[in-house]
Amino acid sequence: MFIPSRNLKKLSRLLGVKEEEMDFKENLNILEITNDNGDTVEYYVGDFCENSKHNIEFNEFRDNYERYKVTNIEMQSLMVFESWEAAQDYREGIEANLGLSRQKREVKDFFKNSKLCYWSQDDEIEMTLEEEGLNYLEYKISNKNFNEDKGLVYNMSLKELYSLYNRTGVELFKDNVRVKIINAQSERLRNNFKTSFLLGLYNLNTSYNTTQEFKDLLNNYIKESTGSEDFEGHEVALEGFWFHHNGITIYSSRKFQIKEDKIIFDPLNVSVINGAQTLTHCADIIREIRKNLKKLVGHDREEMNTCIDELLDKLMCKIRIKTIFISVDSQLKRSITLGLNSQIPVNIEDIETNTKQVERINEALGEKNKRICRKGEEGLYGGFYLLDFIKSYLMFQDKPGTARNLNKKDLEKYLNQIEIFLASKSDEVDEFLKSIEVFEHIDKWWRKRQKPEDVSENSYKGLASNGKFYFKSYSKDIYNDAEDENDKDEYLQEIYDQFVKNFIQLTSEEITSNLLKRDDLYKLYLDNRKRLQSSQGKIDEFLKRISELPYKYEKYKENNQSKSNRSMFIKKELEEKEITIDFRTITVTKTEEGNVLKEAFPLPSKTFSQFYEVKGYPEIYDSESKNTPIIFEESYLKKEIEKDFFLFVFIEDSLGKIIDIDIISNFSFSDLSVSAKKVYQNTIIAFEKGDVELFTAQSDNMNLHIRTKAKDGNDTFAFTDGSQQVKRTFWINKTALINLINPHIQEGLREKELVG
Repeated sequence: MFIPSRNLKKLSRLLGVKEEEMDFKENLNILEITNDNGDTVEYYVGDFCENSKHNIEFNEFRDNYERYKVTNIEMQSLMVFESWEAAQDYREGIEANLGLSRQKREVKDFFKNSKLCYWSQDDEIEMTLEEEGLNYLEYKISNKNFNEDKGLVYNMSLKELYSLYNRTGVELFKDNVRVKIINAQSERLRNNFKTSFLLGLYNLNTSYNTTQEFKDLLNNYIKESTGSEDFEGHEVALEGFWFHHNGITIYSSRKFQIKEDKIIFDPLNVSVINGAQTLTHCADIIREIRKNLKKLVGHDREEMNTCIDELLDKLMCKIRIKTIFISVDSQLKRSITLGLNSQIPVNIEDIETNTKQVERINEALGEKNKRICRKGEEGLYGGFYLLDFIKSYLMFQDKPGTARNLNKKDLEKYLNQIEIFLASKSDEVDEFLKSIEVFEHIDKWWRKRQKPEDVSENSYKGLASNGKFYFKSYSKDIYNDAEDENDKDEYLQEIYDQFVKNFIQLTSEEITSNLLKRDDLYKLYLDNRKRLQSSQGKIDEFLKRISELPYKYEKYKENNQSKSNRSMFIKKELEEKEITIDFRTITVTKTEEGNVLKEAFPLPSKTFSQFYEVKGYPEIYDSESKNTPIIFEESYLKKEIEKDFFLFVFIEDSLGKIIDIDIISNFSFSDLSVSAKKVYQNTIIAFEKGDVELFTAQSDNMNLHIRTKAKDGNDTFAFTDGSQQVKRTFWINKTALINLINPHIQEGLREKELVG
């Protein structure tokens, strides 16, 4: 018999039916069940337990199921595992042996559409309560119509709740009206959780007794995963997690047994009716971190793998979750479930977004994997709300006042303009979409802004209260994600300082709210900018006085009371000389052994985002797709590699003091074109196979590599295998860059010696 007789009873309990309602066609591995309505439901059953004598290979199981489904379209696949962890291990093992991203998505979808059962679910579970079983609240219903119905409130560690989820999987949420909603808001929630966990892991690692090699490996993983080297708040990240969620509510139609600091119940008789996203996100994140770390250290490093398990165990013990246990009569359950999960009704915008015109605009945006969506509309890929999108367009077109004072009766007019603009398919469209990302980050940062120094309160108050739309328009031409020096907040603050000072100087009249509802002041700013069209004479004069820059930079740092962004300093100097040029900055440390770069050189994020902000993504990377990925010759990467610009080289001593600033005119990375093409083609293969491990690493010594460059750990994109990945970009390797600039630096030194 395929399922041993002793397990048929167990299986009937897992499926919630009586044994007599089950008919097992053992020669076909088909299980027939008669449900409460008298209808017959058929399952094709596969035993995937590791030690089972009857287990089946996945492809054979899926092929058989598809064959049977031809004759019974309603047949479902039923996969039996020991636990949720075992099921995830099995699925990931299959995906690891697949070569194409499409195949990996198909496996994920098959598991998602199958019914999964876990033998461990049938065993009674005993969970430890925090604070020695302290019950924060007990509520009893005294109504005679209810039989001792009760609610209990405890703090539970994630370790205990994880053990429950491992036994049940998503069956734990069988009575929840919303199970693990997959949309942009859900992904933001998951990423917020993950950031808290990683910060907590960093804090545990500081005091954990292990080797320096392991500590460094773990900290580097955390930096890569969060896209940041800022660990602010790591001391309270785990304890503070209690405030980041609404808790979990576990329902049972039977009484819970409480024995001192233990609560005991049958997993088959409980359901999480609120908090499904909290628990699934937590479980997924812990598993993801464990898998990634063990992949980094390798299976043969037993001691390090033990450290990983111990640290994650400590992590889960420190994460506490508010947990409500409700044992009530079944007639109350539905009303409680609906009450806990009720949301404010989704308010569709006053504007009708389902018009033919918006459809046409979405068709054009679809080529960049973007779209206009309605409030509450689900979707993992880039979406904009209609009003926000129109306002962003107006700010991009240098009309911040109009955007701030948007009149809804003019929406059709602006939609017509947008449709024509998108139809041009110019590079400016990509710049517009990138600007929207800058606008979104400004929204998150805006409350952190500080009043610039040397600006009076009276002059500042108008821009402080009403200047955000103007600042967004101003920033789109200045903000360069490759020049933020891994501190986007400080970079924005320095841009903001310049913005405030520039606009206060533009007019003698008071900057009021009404003035900022018009575009007049911004037009005045644009007119002033036109005067900055550079002549070669101005540039030559600037280059003659380059020796003054190190001293000026030190004064700039003193005045700004921060490390100061190099790019903003150079921009200020150029504006004062009425010069506009394309430029980048780097810092080189001068040592006895030679010049050393502190960091690799990031290229703009659009060089990488072009892989997924494209029409037909992710199917474009499937071999059957009619569309093909963008070739290197037409890519932004090639344009950036071949683009000429001024490179300002900040040369510091071993103590970090700037001793010289050199300028390399008409600098480019064109010598690296062959390497860039190889790395680009490797990246296409990684997208085709759905394997981030195939992205070129710095250790591959290919002159360029790919690594994270994001606003924070929440700044992600959907990869071709269905996972969410922190955004990345291309970087020029330190060795390649120093080899390119050293001849220029040496030449500059010789010229200065001759002049001296």
